Amino acid sequence: MRDDALKGRAVHIAGSASRSADLGRLAMAHTLVRDTTAAILSGGGSLACFATSEPRIDDSDSNTSLVFDWTVIAAIDDHFSRHGTNNSARPVIVTSQKAIHRKIPEHRRTLFNRVQHHSDLLILEDEEYTGGTIRDSIIARTDALVLVSGGKGVTDLYHKMRRKGGPVFPIHLQLGSTFHDGVGAEGLTQKALTAPSDFFTHTHERFRRLLVGLQSDPTSSLALAPSEVVSLIAEELSPVGGEFSQLAAPADIVIATVLPEEYEATSRILGNPPLLPGTAGAPNVYAWRLASVHSGRYRSPFRIVLVLCGEPCSCPLSSVVSRAIDVWTPRYVLLVGIAGGLSGALSHGDVVVSTDIAAYEYGKINKTFLPRMDFTYRCDRGLLRAAEVASTKQWLALIDISPPRPTTPKAVFGIVASGDKVIDTLNHPSFKPVLEAWGGRLAAIEMEGAGVANVIENRQAEGFNIGFLMVRGVSDLPAPTVPWGLRIRRVLRRLIATRRTHTDALSGGTLVRDSWKEYAAVSAASFAVNLVYEAWPVAPRCQPEQ
Repeated sequence: MRDDALKGRAVHIAGSASRSADLGRLAMAHTLVRDTTAAILSGGGSLACFATSEPRIDDSDSNTSLVFDWTVIAAIDDHFSRHGTNNSARPVIVTSQKAIHRKIPEHRRTLFNRVQHHSDLLILEDEEYTGGTIRDSIIARTDALVLVSGGKGVTDLYHKMRRKGGPVFPIHLQLGSTFHDGVGAEGLTQKALTAPSDFFTHTHERFRRLLVGLQSDPTSSLALAPSEVVSLIAEELSPVGGEFSQLAAPADIVIATVLPEEYEATSRILGNPPLLPGTAGAPNVYAWRLASVHSGRYRSPFRIVLVLCGEPCSCPLSSVVSRAIDVWTPRYVLLVGIAGGLSGALSHGDVVVSTDIAAYEYGKINKTFLPRMDFTYRCDRGLLRAAEVASTKQWLALIDISPPRPTTPKAVFGIVASGDKVIDTLNHPSFKPVLEAWGGRLAAIEMEGAGVANVIENRQAEGFNIGFLMVRGVSDLPAPTVPWGLRIRRVLRRLIATRRTHTDALSGGTLVRDSWKEYAAVSAASFAVNLVYEAWPVAPRCQPEQ
């Protein structure tokens, strides 16, 4: 970290411990606070702290103090004595006349008098000297928080700092809190593991990795934690991070697409949102676009991020969606694009909404292919119920192009088969057993849904609160094998009608699919976007305060 990485920035270290806290852990916490203070000052930053009484378990041992403010002040004094005060930022000390004259312990007065000469002293009126006012005064003068155990007070600090937009790093060391008033940093740490972007907007991926390391092996990790924590705060507050944080605040929805036609259709239905600039920490290699979609049902707009994979099959898109989740931490992921229709009720341009996704490639090959039905993924039931009540009239009105031939699309709900093959012939030995195994229950077939559903399932297992739904427009209707005589007559008719080459004429499925691809993509995008407009079941994350 550069010597000026935190120049112009101030950090507050807060927390407390219970009298029943383990003394070894408490001493470790004070070492952490001292080293973190030193790292902040070495990075050109400043601190805000609170000078008042200092309850201890053992009056003769500063490492048994139940609060950390005096440990911070002592570390500031030590830094000044080693490095001087000329090039150091002035810390802020919040206190009151009553605290100065009655509460600051005698063994801390010399330290207080020495440090205050090189600090900005904020003396509150005695009648204003309440916990809420003290915290408000500190938050107004700081840019980031480090919270070490504690109770309701640190929770209040967290909410105040996040409303301001600053990063918060909670560290749970199983110390309890002085007043036994709530879970404090313990609860915040658990929340941070599942919603890291609620603590670090831009660098939440790195924040979560660091937090996981601290929780799994605190004893060995704490030696490295101060420099890592301070470096992370500096990165989050850096101009690059600050610039990107306006863009990379948590998204409500990520819409994933594979083909350029799918991406362009969805972008157009969303109103052609701007292509986002990349940063050093988050290069925009997946054509991220950020849309703001207003719904009359909520006061704030939905933040929707549109992404493009550009490569078919499940593996590439799985990587793209996983990266989008790391950067945007969406509440939901929608996969929007085209598919082949399997149900007899489907026509070109219809929309298939996945109730479940069947990964049909898994199986055993002996004399024939024997599919196994072990890998089936359920889609989000709340989104499915919302999709069922969305108005057909409204989503059809969003379709902005004409179909290759007259049609009125409809939405069908059902199980979608997902594999890595383009299926034009249903009776082919590699796919016919799949149809037989599912007994006519498959509505459509596509190539990426199972991979994305697997990513979502794994993230849910990690504790992420994230849902998934797939919306596909029907671009082709794979058919049973056609007898050669009839097939040749059809090829000749295509050659005469279109004057295409022999190879093109043989690939009838491809020709039909290509002619309907754009319309099917627009149909799916219109349904998905209207679902957000009309029936989305969860409010946008950024709701204004009442």
